[in-house]
Amino acid sequence: MSARSKTHTDAARVTEILAMSRDEKKAENVAIRARNGVKRILRKLKANGAKDLSPFIEDLEPKVNEDSDLESLISISDEADDVPLPPDAPGSTVDFKRMLGDLTSAIKSGLKRPTPSRELESTLAKKLRVLDPSVAREVDMLDHAGLYCQLGLFTREGMEFVSFHANSIKTVRATIDVDGKATTIRVIDADHKRIPKEHLLSQRDWYGATGTHVLWAQNVKKDDRWARWLVTHYEWCMNIFAAQGSDYDFTCVLLVDILMRKKYFVQPFMFKPGMHKDLLNKAATLTTGPSTCAPSAAQSTSPPSAPPASSVKLDAPRSPVTGELLPPPLPDPLSSTNPDILNRICTPYVADAFDSLFDKFPTLRQEFPHLTQKLREGFPMGVFPDLTETVIFPNNKSINQHTDFVDQYFKEEVESGRMSGPYSKEELEGILGGPFQCSPIAIDEKEVEGSFEKKLRLCINLSKSSKTHPSTNSYSDKEDFPTKYDTAEYVSELISSSPPGTQAMVLDVSKFHRRTPICPAHKRWFVMQVASESNSAPMPGAVLRIWRLHGIGPSAKWSDDVSSLRYPSSGTGSVSDPFVYDYDRDRAMELTASTGIPWHEDKGQDFASSFTYVGLLWDIDARQVSLPEEKRKKFLYRAESFLAFVKEGGKVSEEWLMKLHGSLCHIAFVHRLGRSRLPSLSSFISRFANYPPNISLHPPPSLISDVGWWVQQLRTPNFSRSLVSLGDPLDLGISVDASTDWGIGLVWGNEWDAWRLARSWKGPGRDIGWLECLALELLVLHLEAKGLRDRKVRVQSDNQGIIGAYYKGRSRNFEVNFSIRRFMYILDALHISLDVVYVKSADNPADPISRGNLGPGSRRISPNFVLPEELRPYITHA
Repeated sequence: MSARSKTHTDAARVTEILAMSRDEKKAENVAIRARNGVKRILRKLKANGAKDLSPFIEDLEPKVNEDSDLESLISISDEADDVPLPPDAPGSTVDFKRMLGDLTSAIKSGLKRPTPSRELESTLAKKLRVLDPSVAREVDMLDHAGLYCQLGLFTREGMEFVSFHANSIKTVRATIDVDGKATTIRVIDADHKRIPKEHLLSQRDWYGATGTHVLWAQNVKKDDRWARWLVTHYEWCMNIFAAQGSDYDFTCVLLVDILMRKKYFVQPFMFKPGMHKDLLNKAATLTTGPSTCAPSAAQSTSPPSAPPASSVKLDAPRSPVTGELLPPPLPDPLSSTNPDILNRICTPYVADAFDSLFDKFPTLRQEFPHLTQKLREGFPMGVFPDLTETVIFPNNKSINQHTDFVDQYFKEEVESGRMSGPYSKEELEGILGGPFQCSPIAIDEKEVEGSFEKKLRLCINLSKSSKTHPSTNSYSDKEDFPTKYDTAEYVSELISSSPPGTQAMVLDVSKFHRRTPICPAHKRWFVMQVASESNSAPMPGAVLRIWRLHGIGPSAKWSDDVSSLRYPSSGTGSVSDPFVYDYDRDRAMELTASTGIPWHEDKGQDFASSFTYVGLLWDIDARQVSLPEEKRKKFLYRAESFLAFVKEGGKVSEEWLMKLHGSLCHIAFVHRLGRSRLPSLSSFISRFANYPPNISLHPPPSLISDVGWWVQQLRTPNFSRSLVSLGDPLDLGISVDASTDWGIGLVWGNEWDAWRLARSWKGPGRDIGWLECLALELLVLHLEAKGLRDRKVRVQSDNQGIIGAYYKGRSRNFEVNFSIRRFMYILDALHISLDVVYVKSADNPADPISRGNLGPGSRRISPNFVLPEELRPYITHA
């Protein structure tokens, strides 16, 4: 070892190195090269007059001091020479000249955009110093699918977004090879607008992301060759823009960085400084001319012309308290030919009444701090650019088939004041003070709940777009419109734990989605005033909270449906001593009448011991939930028709499959074992993206088998699911974990169990997520062996993706789904529910067990179960 290395002469460090395996030493050498490279760059920056190096070193973990000695590499006596990298294959599959032009334009365009305010980042995001496990998993799936992982994924902002939205982020289809067959999976969309684009990164964000990228390549992808290449590549990039008197600014270096990483992604090659420098000179020439890539020159070049419909996106006002979108200022009255129409706010909800109730119950104002402001000024619908020309998408042909219905619809909306018109294009541009976007409308025939009848409804397609005109919905981020609905599981727990005599009433909000006003500044994007569901949700939610504070409830809501329970205050329920209640339906409605909430006159029901909510029939006295008989017959007919058709060799359309899949997803709450029979349908539906529109395909045998299972279940009338209260979660000190290095660990109080991975464990679908799911499955087998029943059991896991998959009852990973299917059968039979909660890896008691650091043999849990046959080739009891 080098005498210059203070680190390696430290006794604790020497002990640590001696304990390392050969692979761990190789990985540590990659990290040492990275740290030494950073130190060299920091020294150059300091030598060139940089006084404050904190922007460069604050993202590093562990901290790096530019004055400290360079570390020597760890000696590995039996290490063979590195395997030579394959020869360079420039331009084998990528037209680099075209890519240079595209990226140059994108970067120059990005220079015109302001860097997002660092103050907007959350405190948690600022503490992210290493790659979050959930981020690592999602990026690993992208890589496994052969997709390019852009550097924006590894920024603080990108990691935070993926970490907290891994289960809800938009996904895209990808294809992997499974046993020689192309299989479609879903992976996160790396180009999601909330994930920073790599060609728009600031120098500071780029610097922080490079370190995380190396960590991922080294510790997750476990590709030492790739990690070594990245370290050398990033060090070269830093040297270029840190050099004193450099002719190249960060823009040029970023361009070369992206191109070289994309080139390596297509075909790995040995790092050659000359190749990098040649590309840098080409980038400088393409960007600003023959000699320089100075920022002033780059910024003086005109950016690419924007799409004709809109210009640069505007910043939207946000709440300093909650971060939610707020209504923009009212348009200038002088810009409109009729400001009264433009600025009209029409809603039955009474803001003053909500204010009075919020004054009476201050906690309500904390929960809904901007509700009354939005009722008065209109609800914001997204973050929209300035329109530069009017866009009118043609209506769907279905409009011409139902002209009477359409005329009546608009007549009702205009008479109510929710809409105004009709106007010519010129008149509407005058009222709105400029161009507008008109999305197409269509008529949909919706099945009446629980019957074969259909009714018409008018829909506006806000997702309609063209190559030059983005859709209205493209400017609305679902993360800005969080919506909470009370699920069937929530109602189940309310009923199963309710006292005798409990009753429920059901109410329906009339014209739920049409009675929420849009803020005037956004009306040009919504020629019809149709508000989003998420913006409609606050009013019923506020009403339910008002009820609760008056002692009414508990209640549940789903979209425009509201159900509320009441418990008896006295009585035994006998003829001589009937139940007595403190309030009735009229009293509940009277308490919120001043708010103006428009309850539907003909829908809903008074308090009774059975009721229908979310399309299911709930029997409070019997503690059961079932399908209404008409709905069972309708869904049975739908499944039987499908099954008979495909058994005769028929091809099915995507629309038919989606309708059947939606029906079965809904009733899987009653038929719980059917949850694992759904992925065959969703997987097959995803294949249609690879074919032309309106095509029909032959379904696979697995799908036909699963639909046959559903047919058998639906042929049984009066099938119900018992609702037994599971009580509070039983905390037995259970934790599970898995590692790809060793195996699976389980901790139960002061006892433990473990399973070792076979050498051939890894394969299509068998990844870290699968192992984490197996940990849950093995726990369930232990619960069965111990005879546990009718309880909710708390379990700690450090894998958020698998936690989400468990609660959904399915996963886009087919191996994970098979595992869920196996242990859900057991849980359903035992009437056990897992309360799976997230714990950080560092705080997970099962983490060391999963890495082979086993506990005392006297405290080992005896398995008492037979390992499923499907798992025996991959794990063994340790």
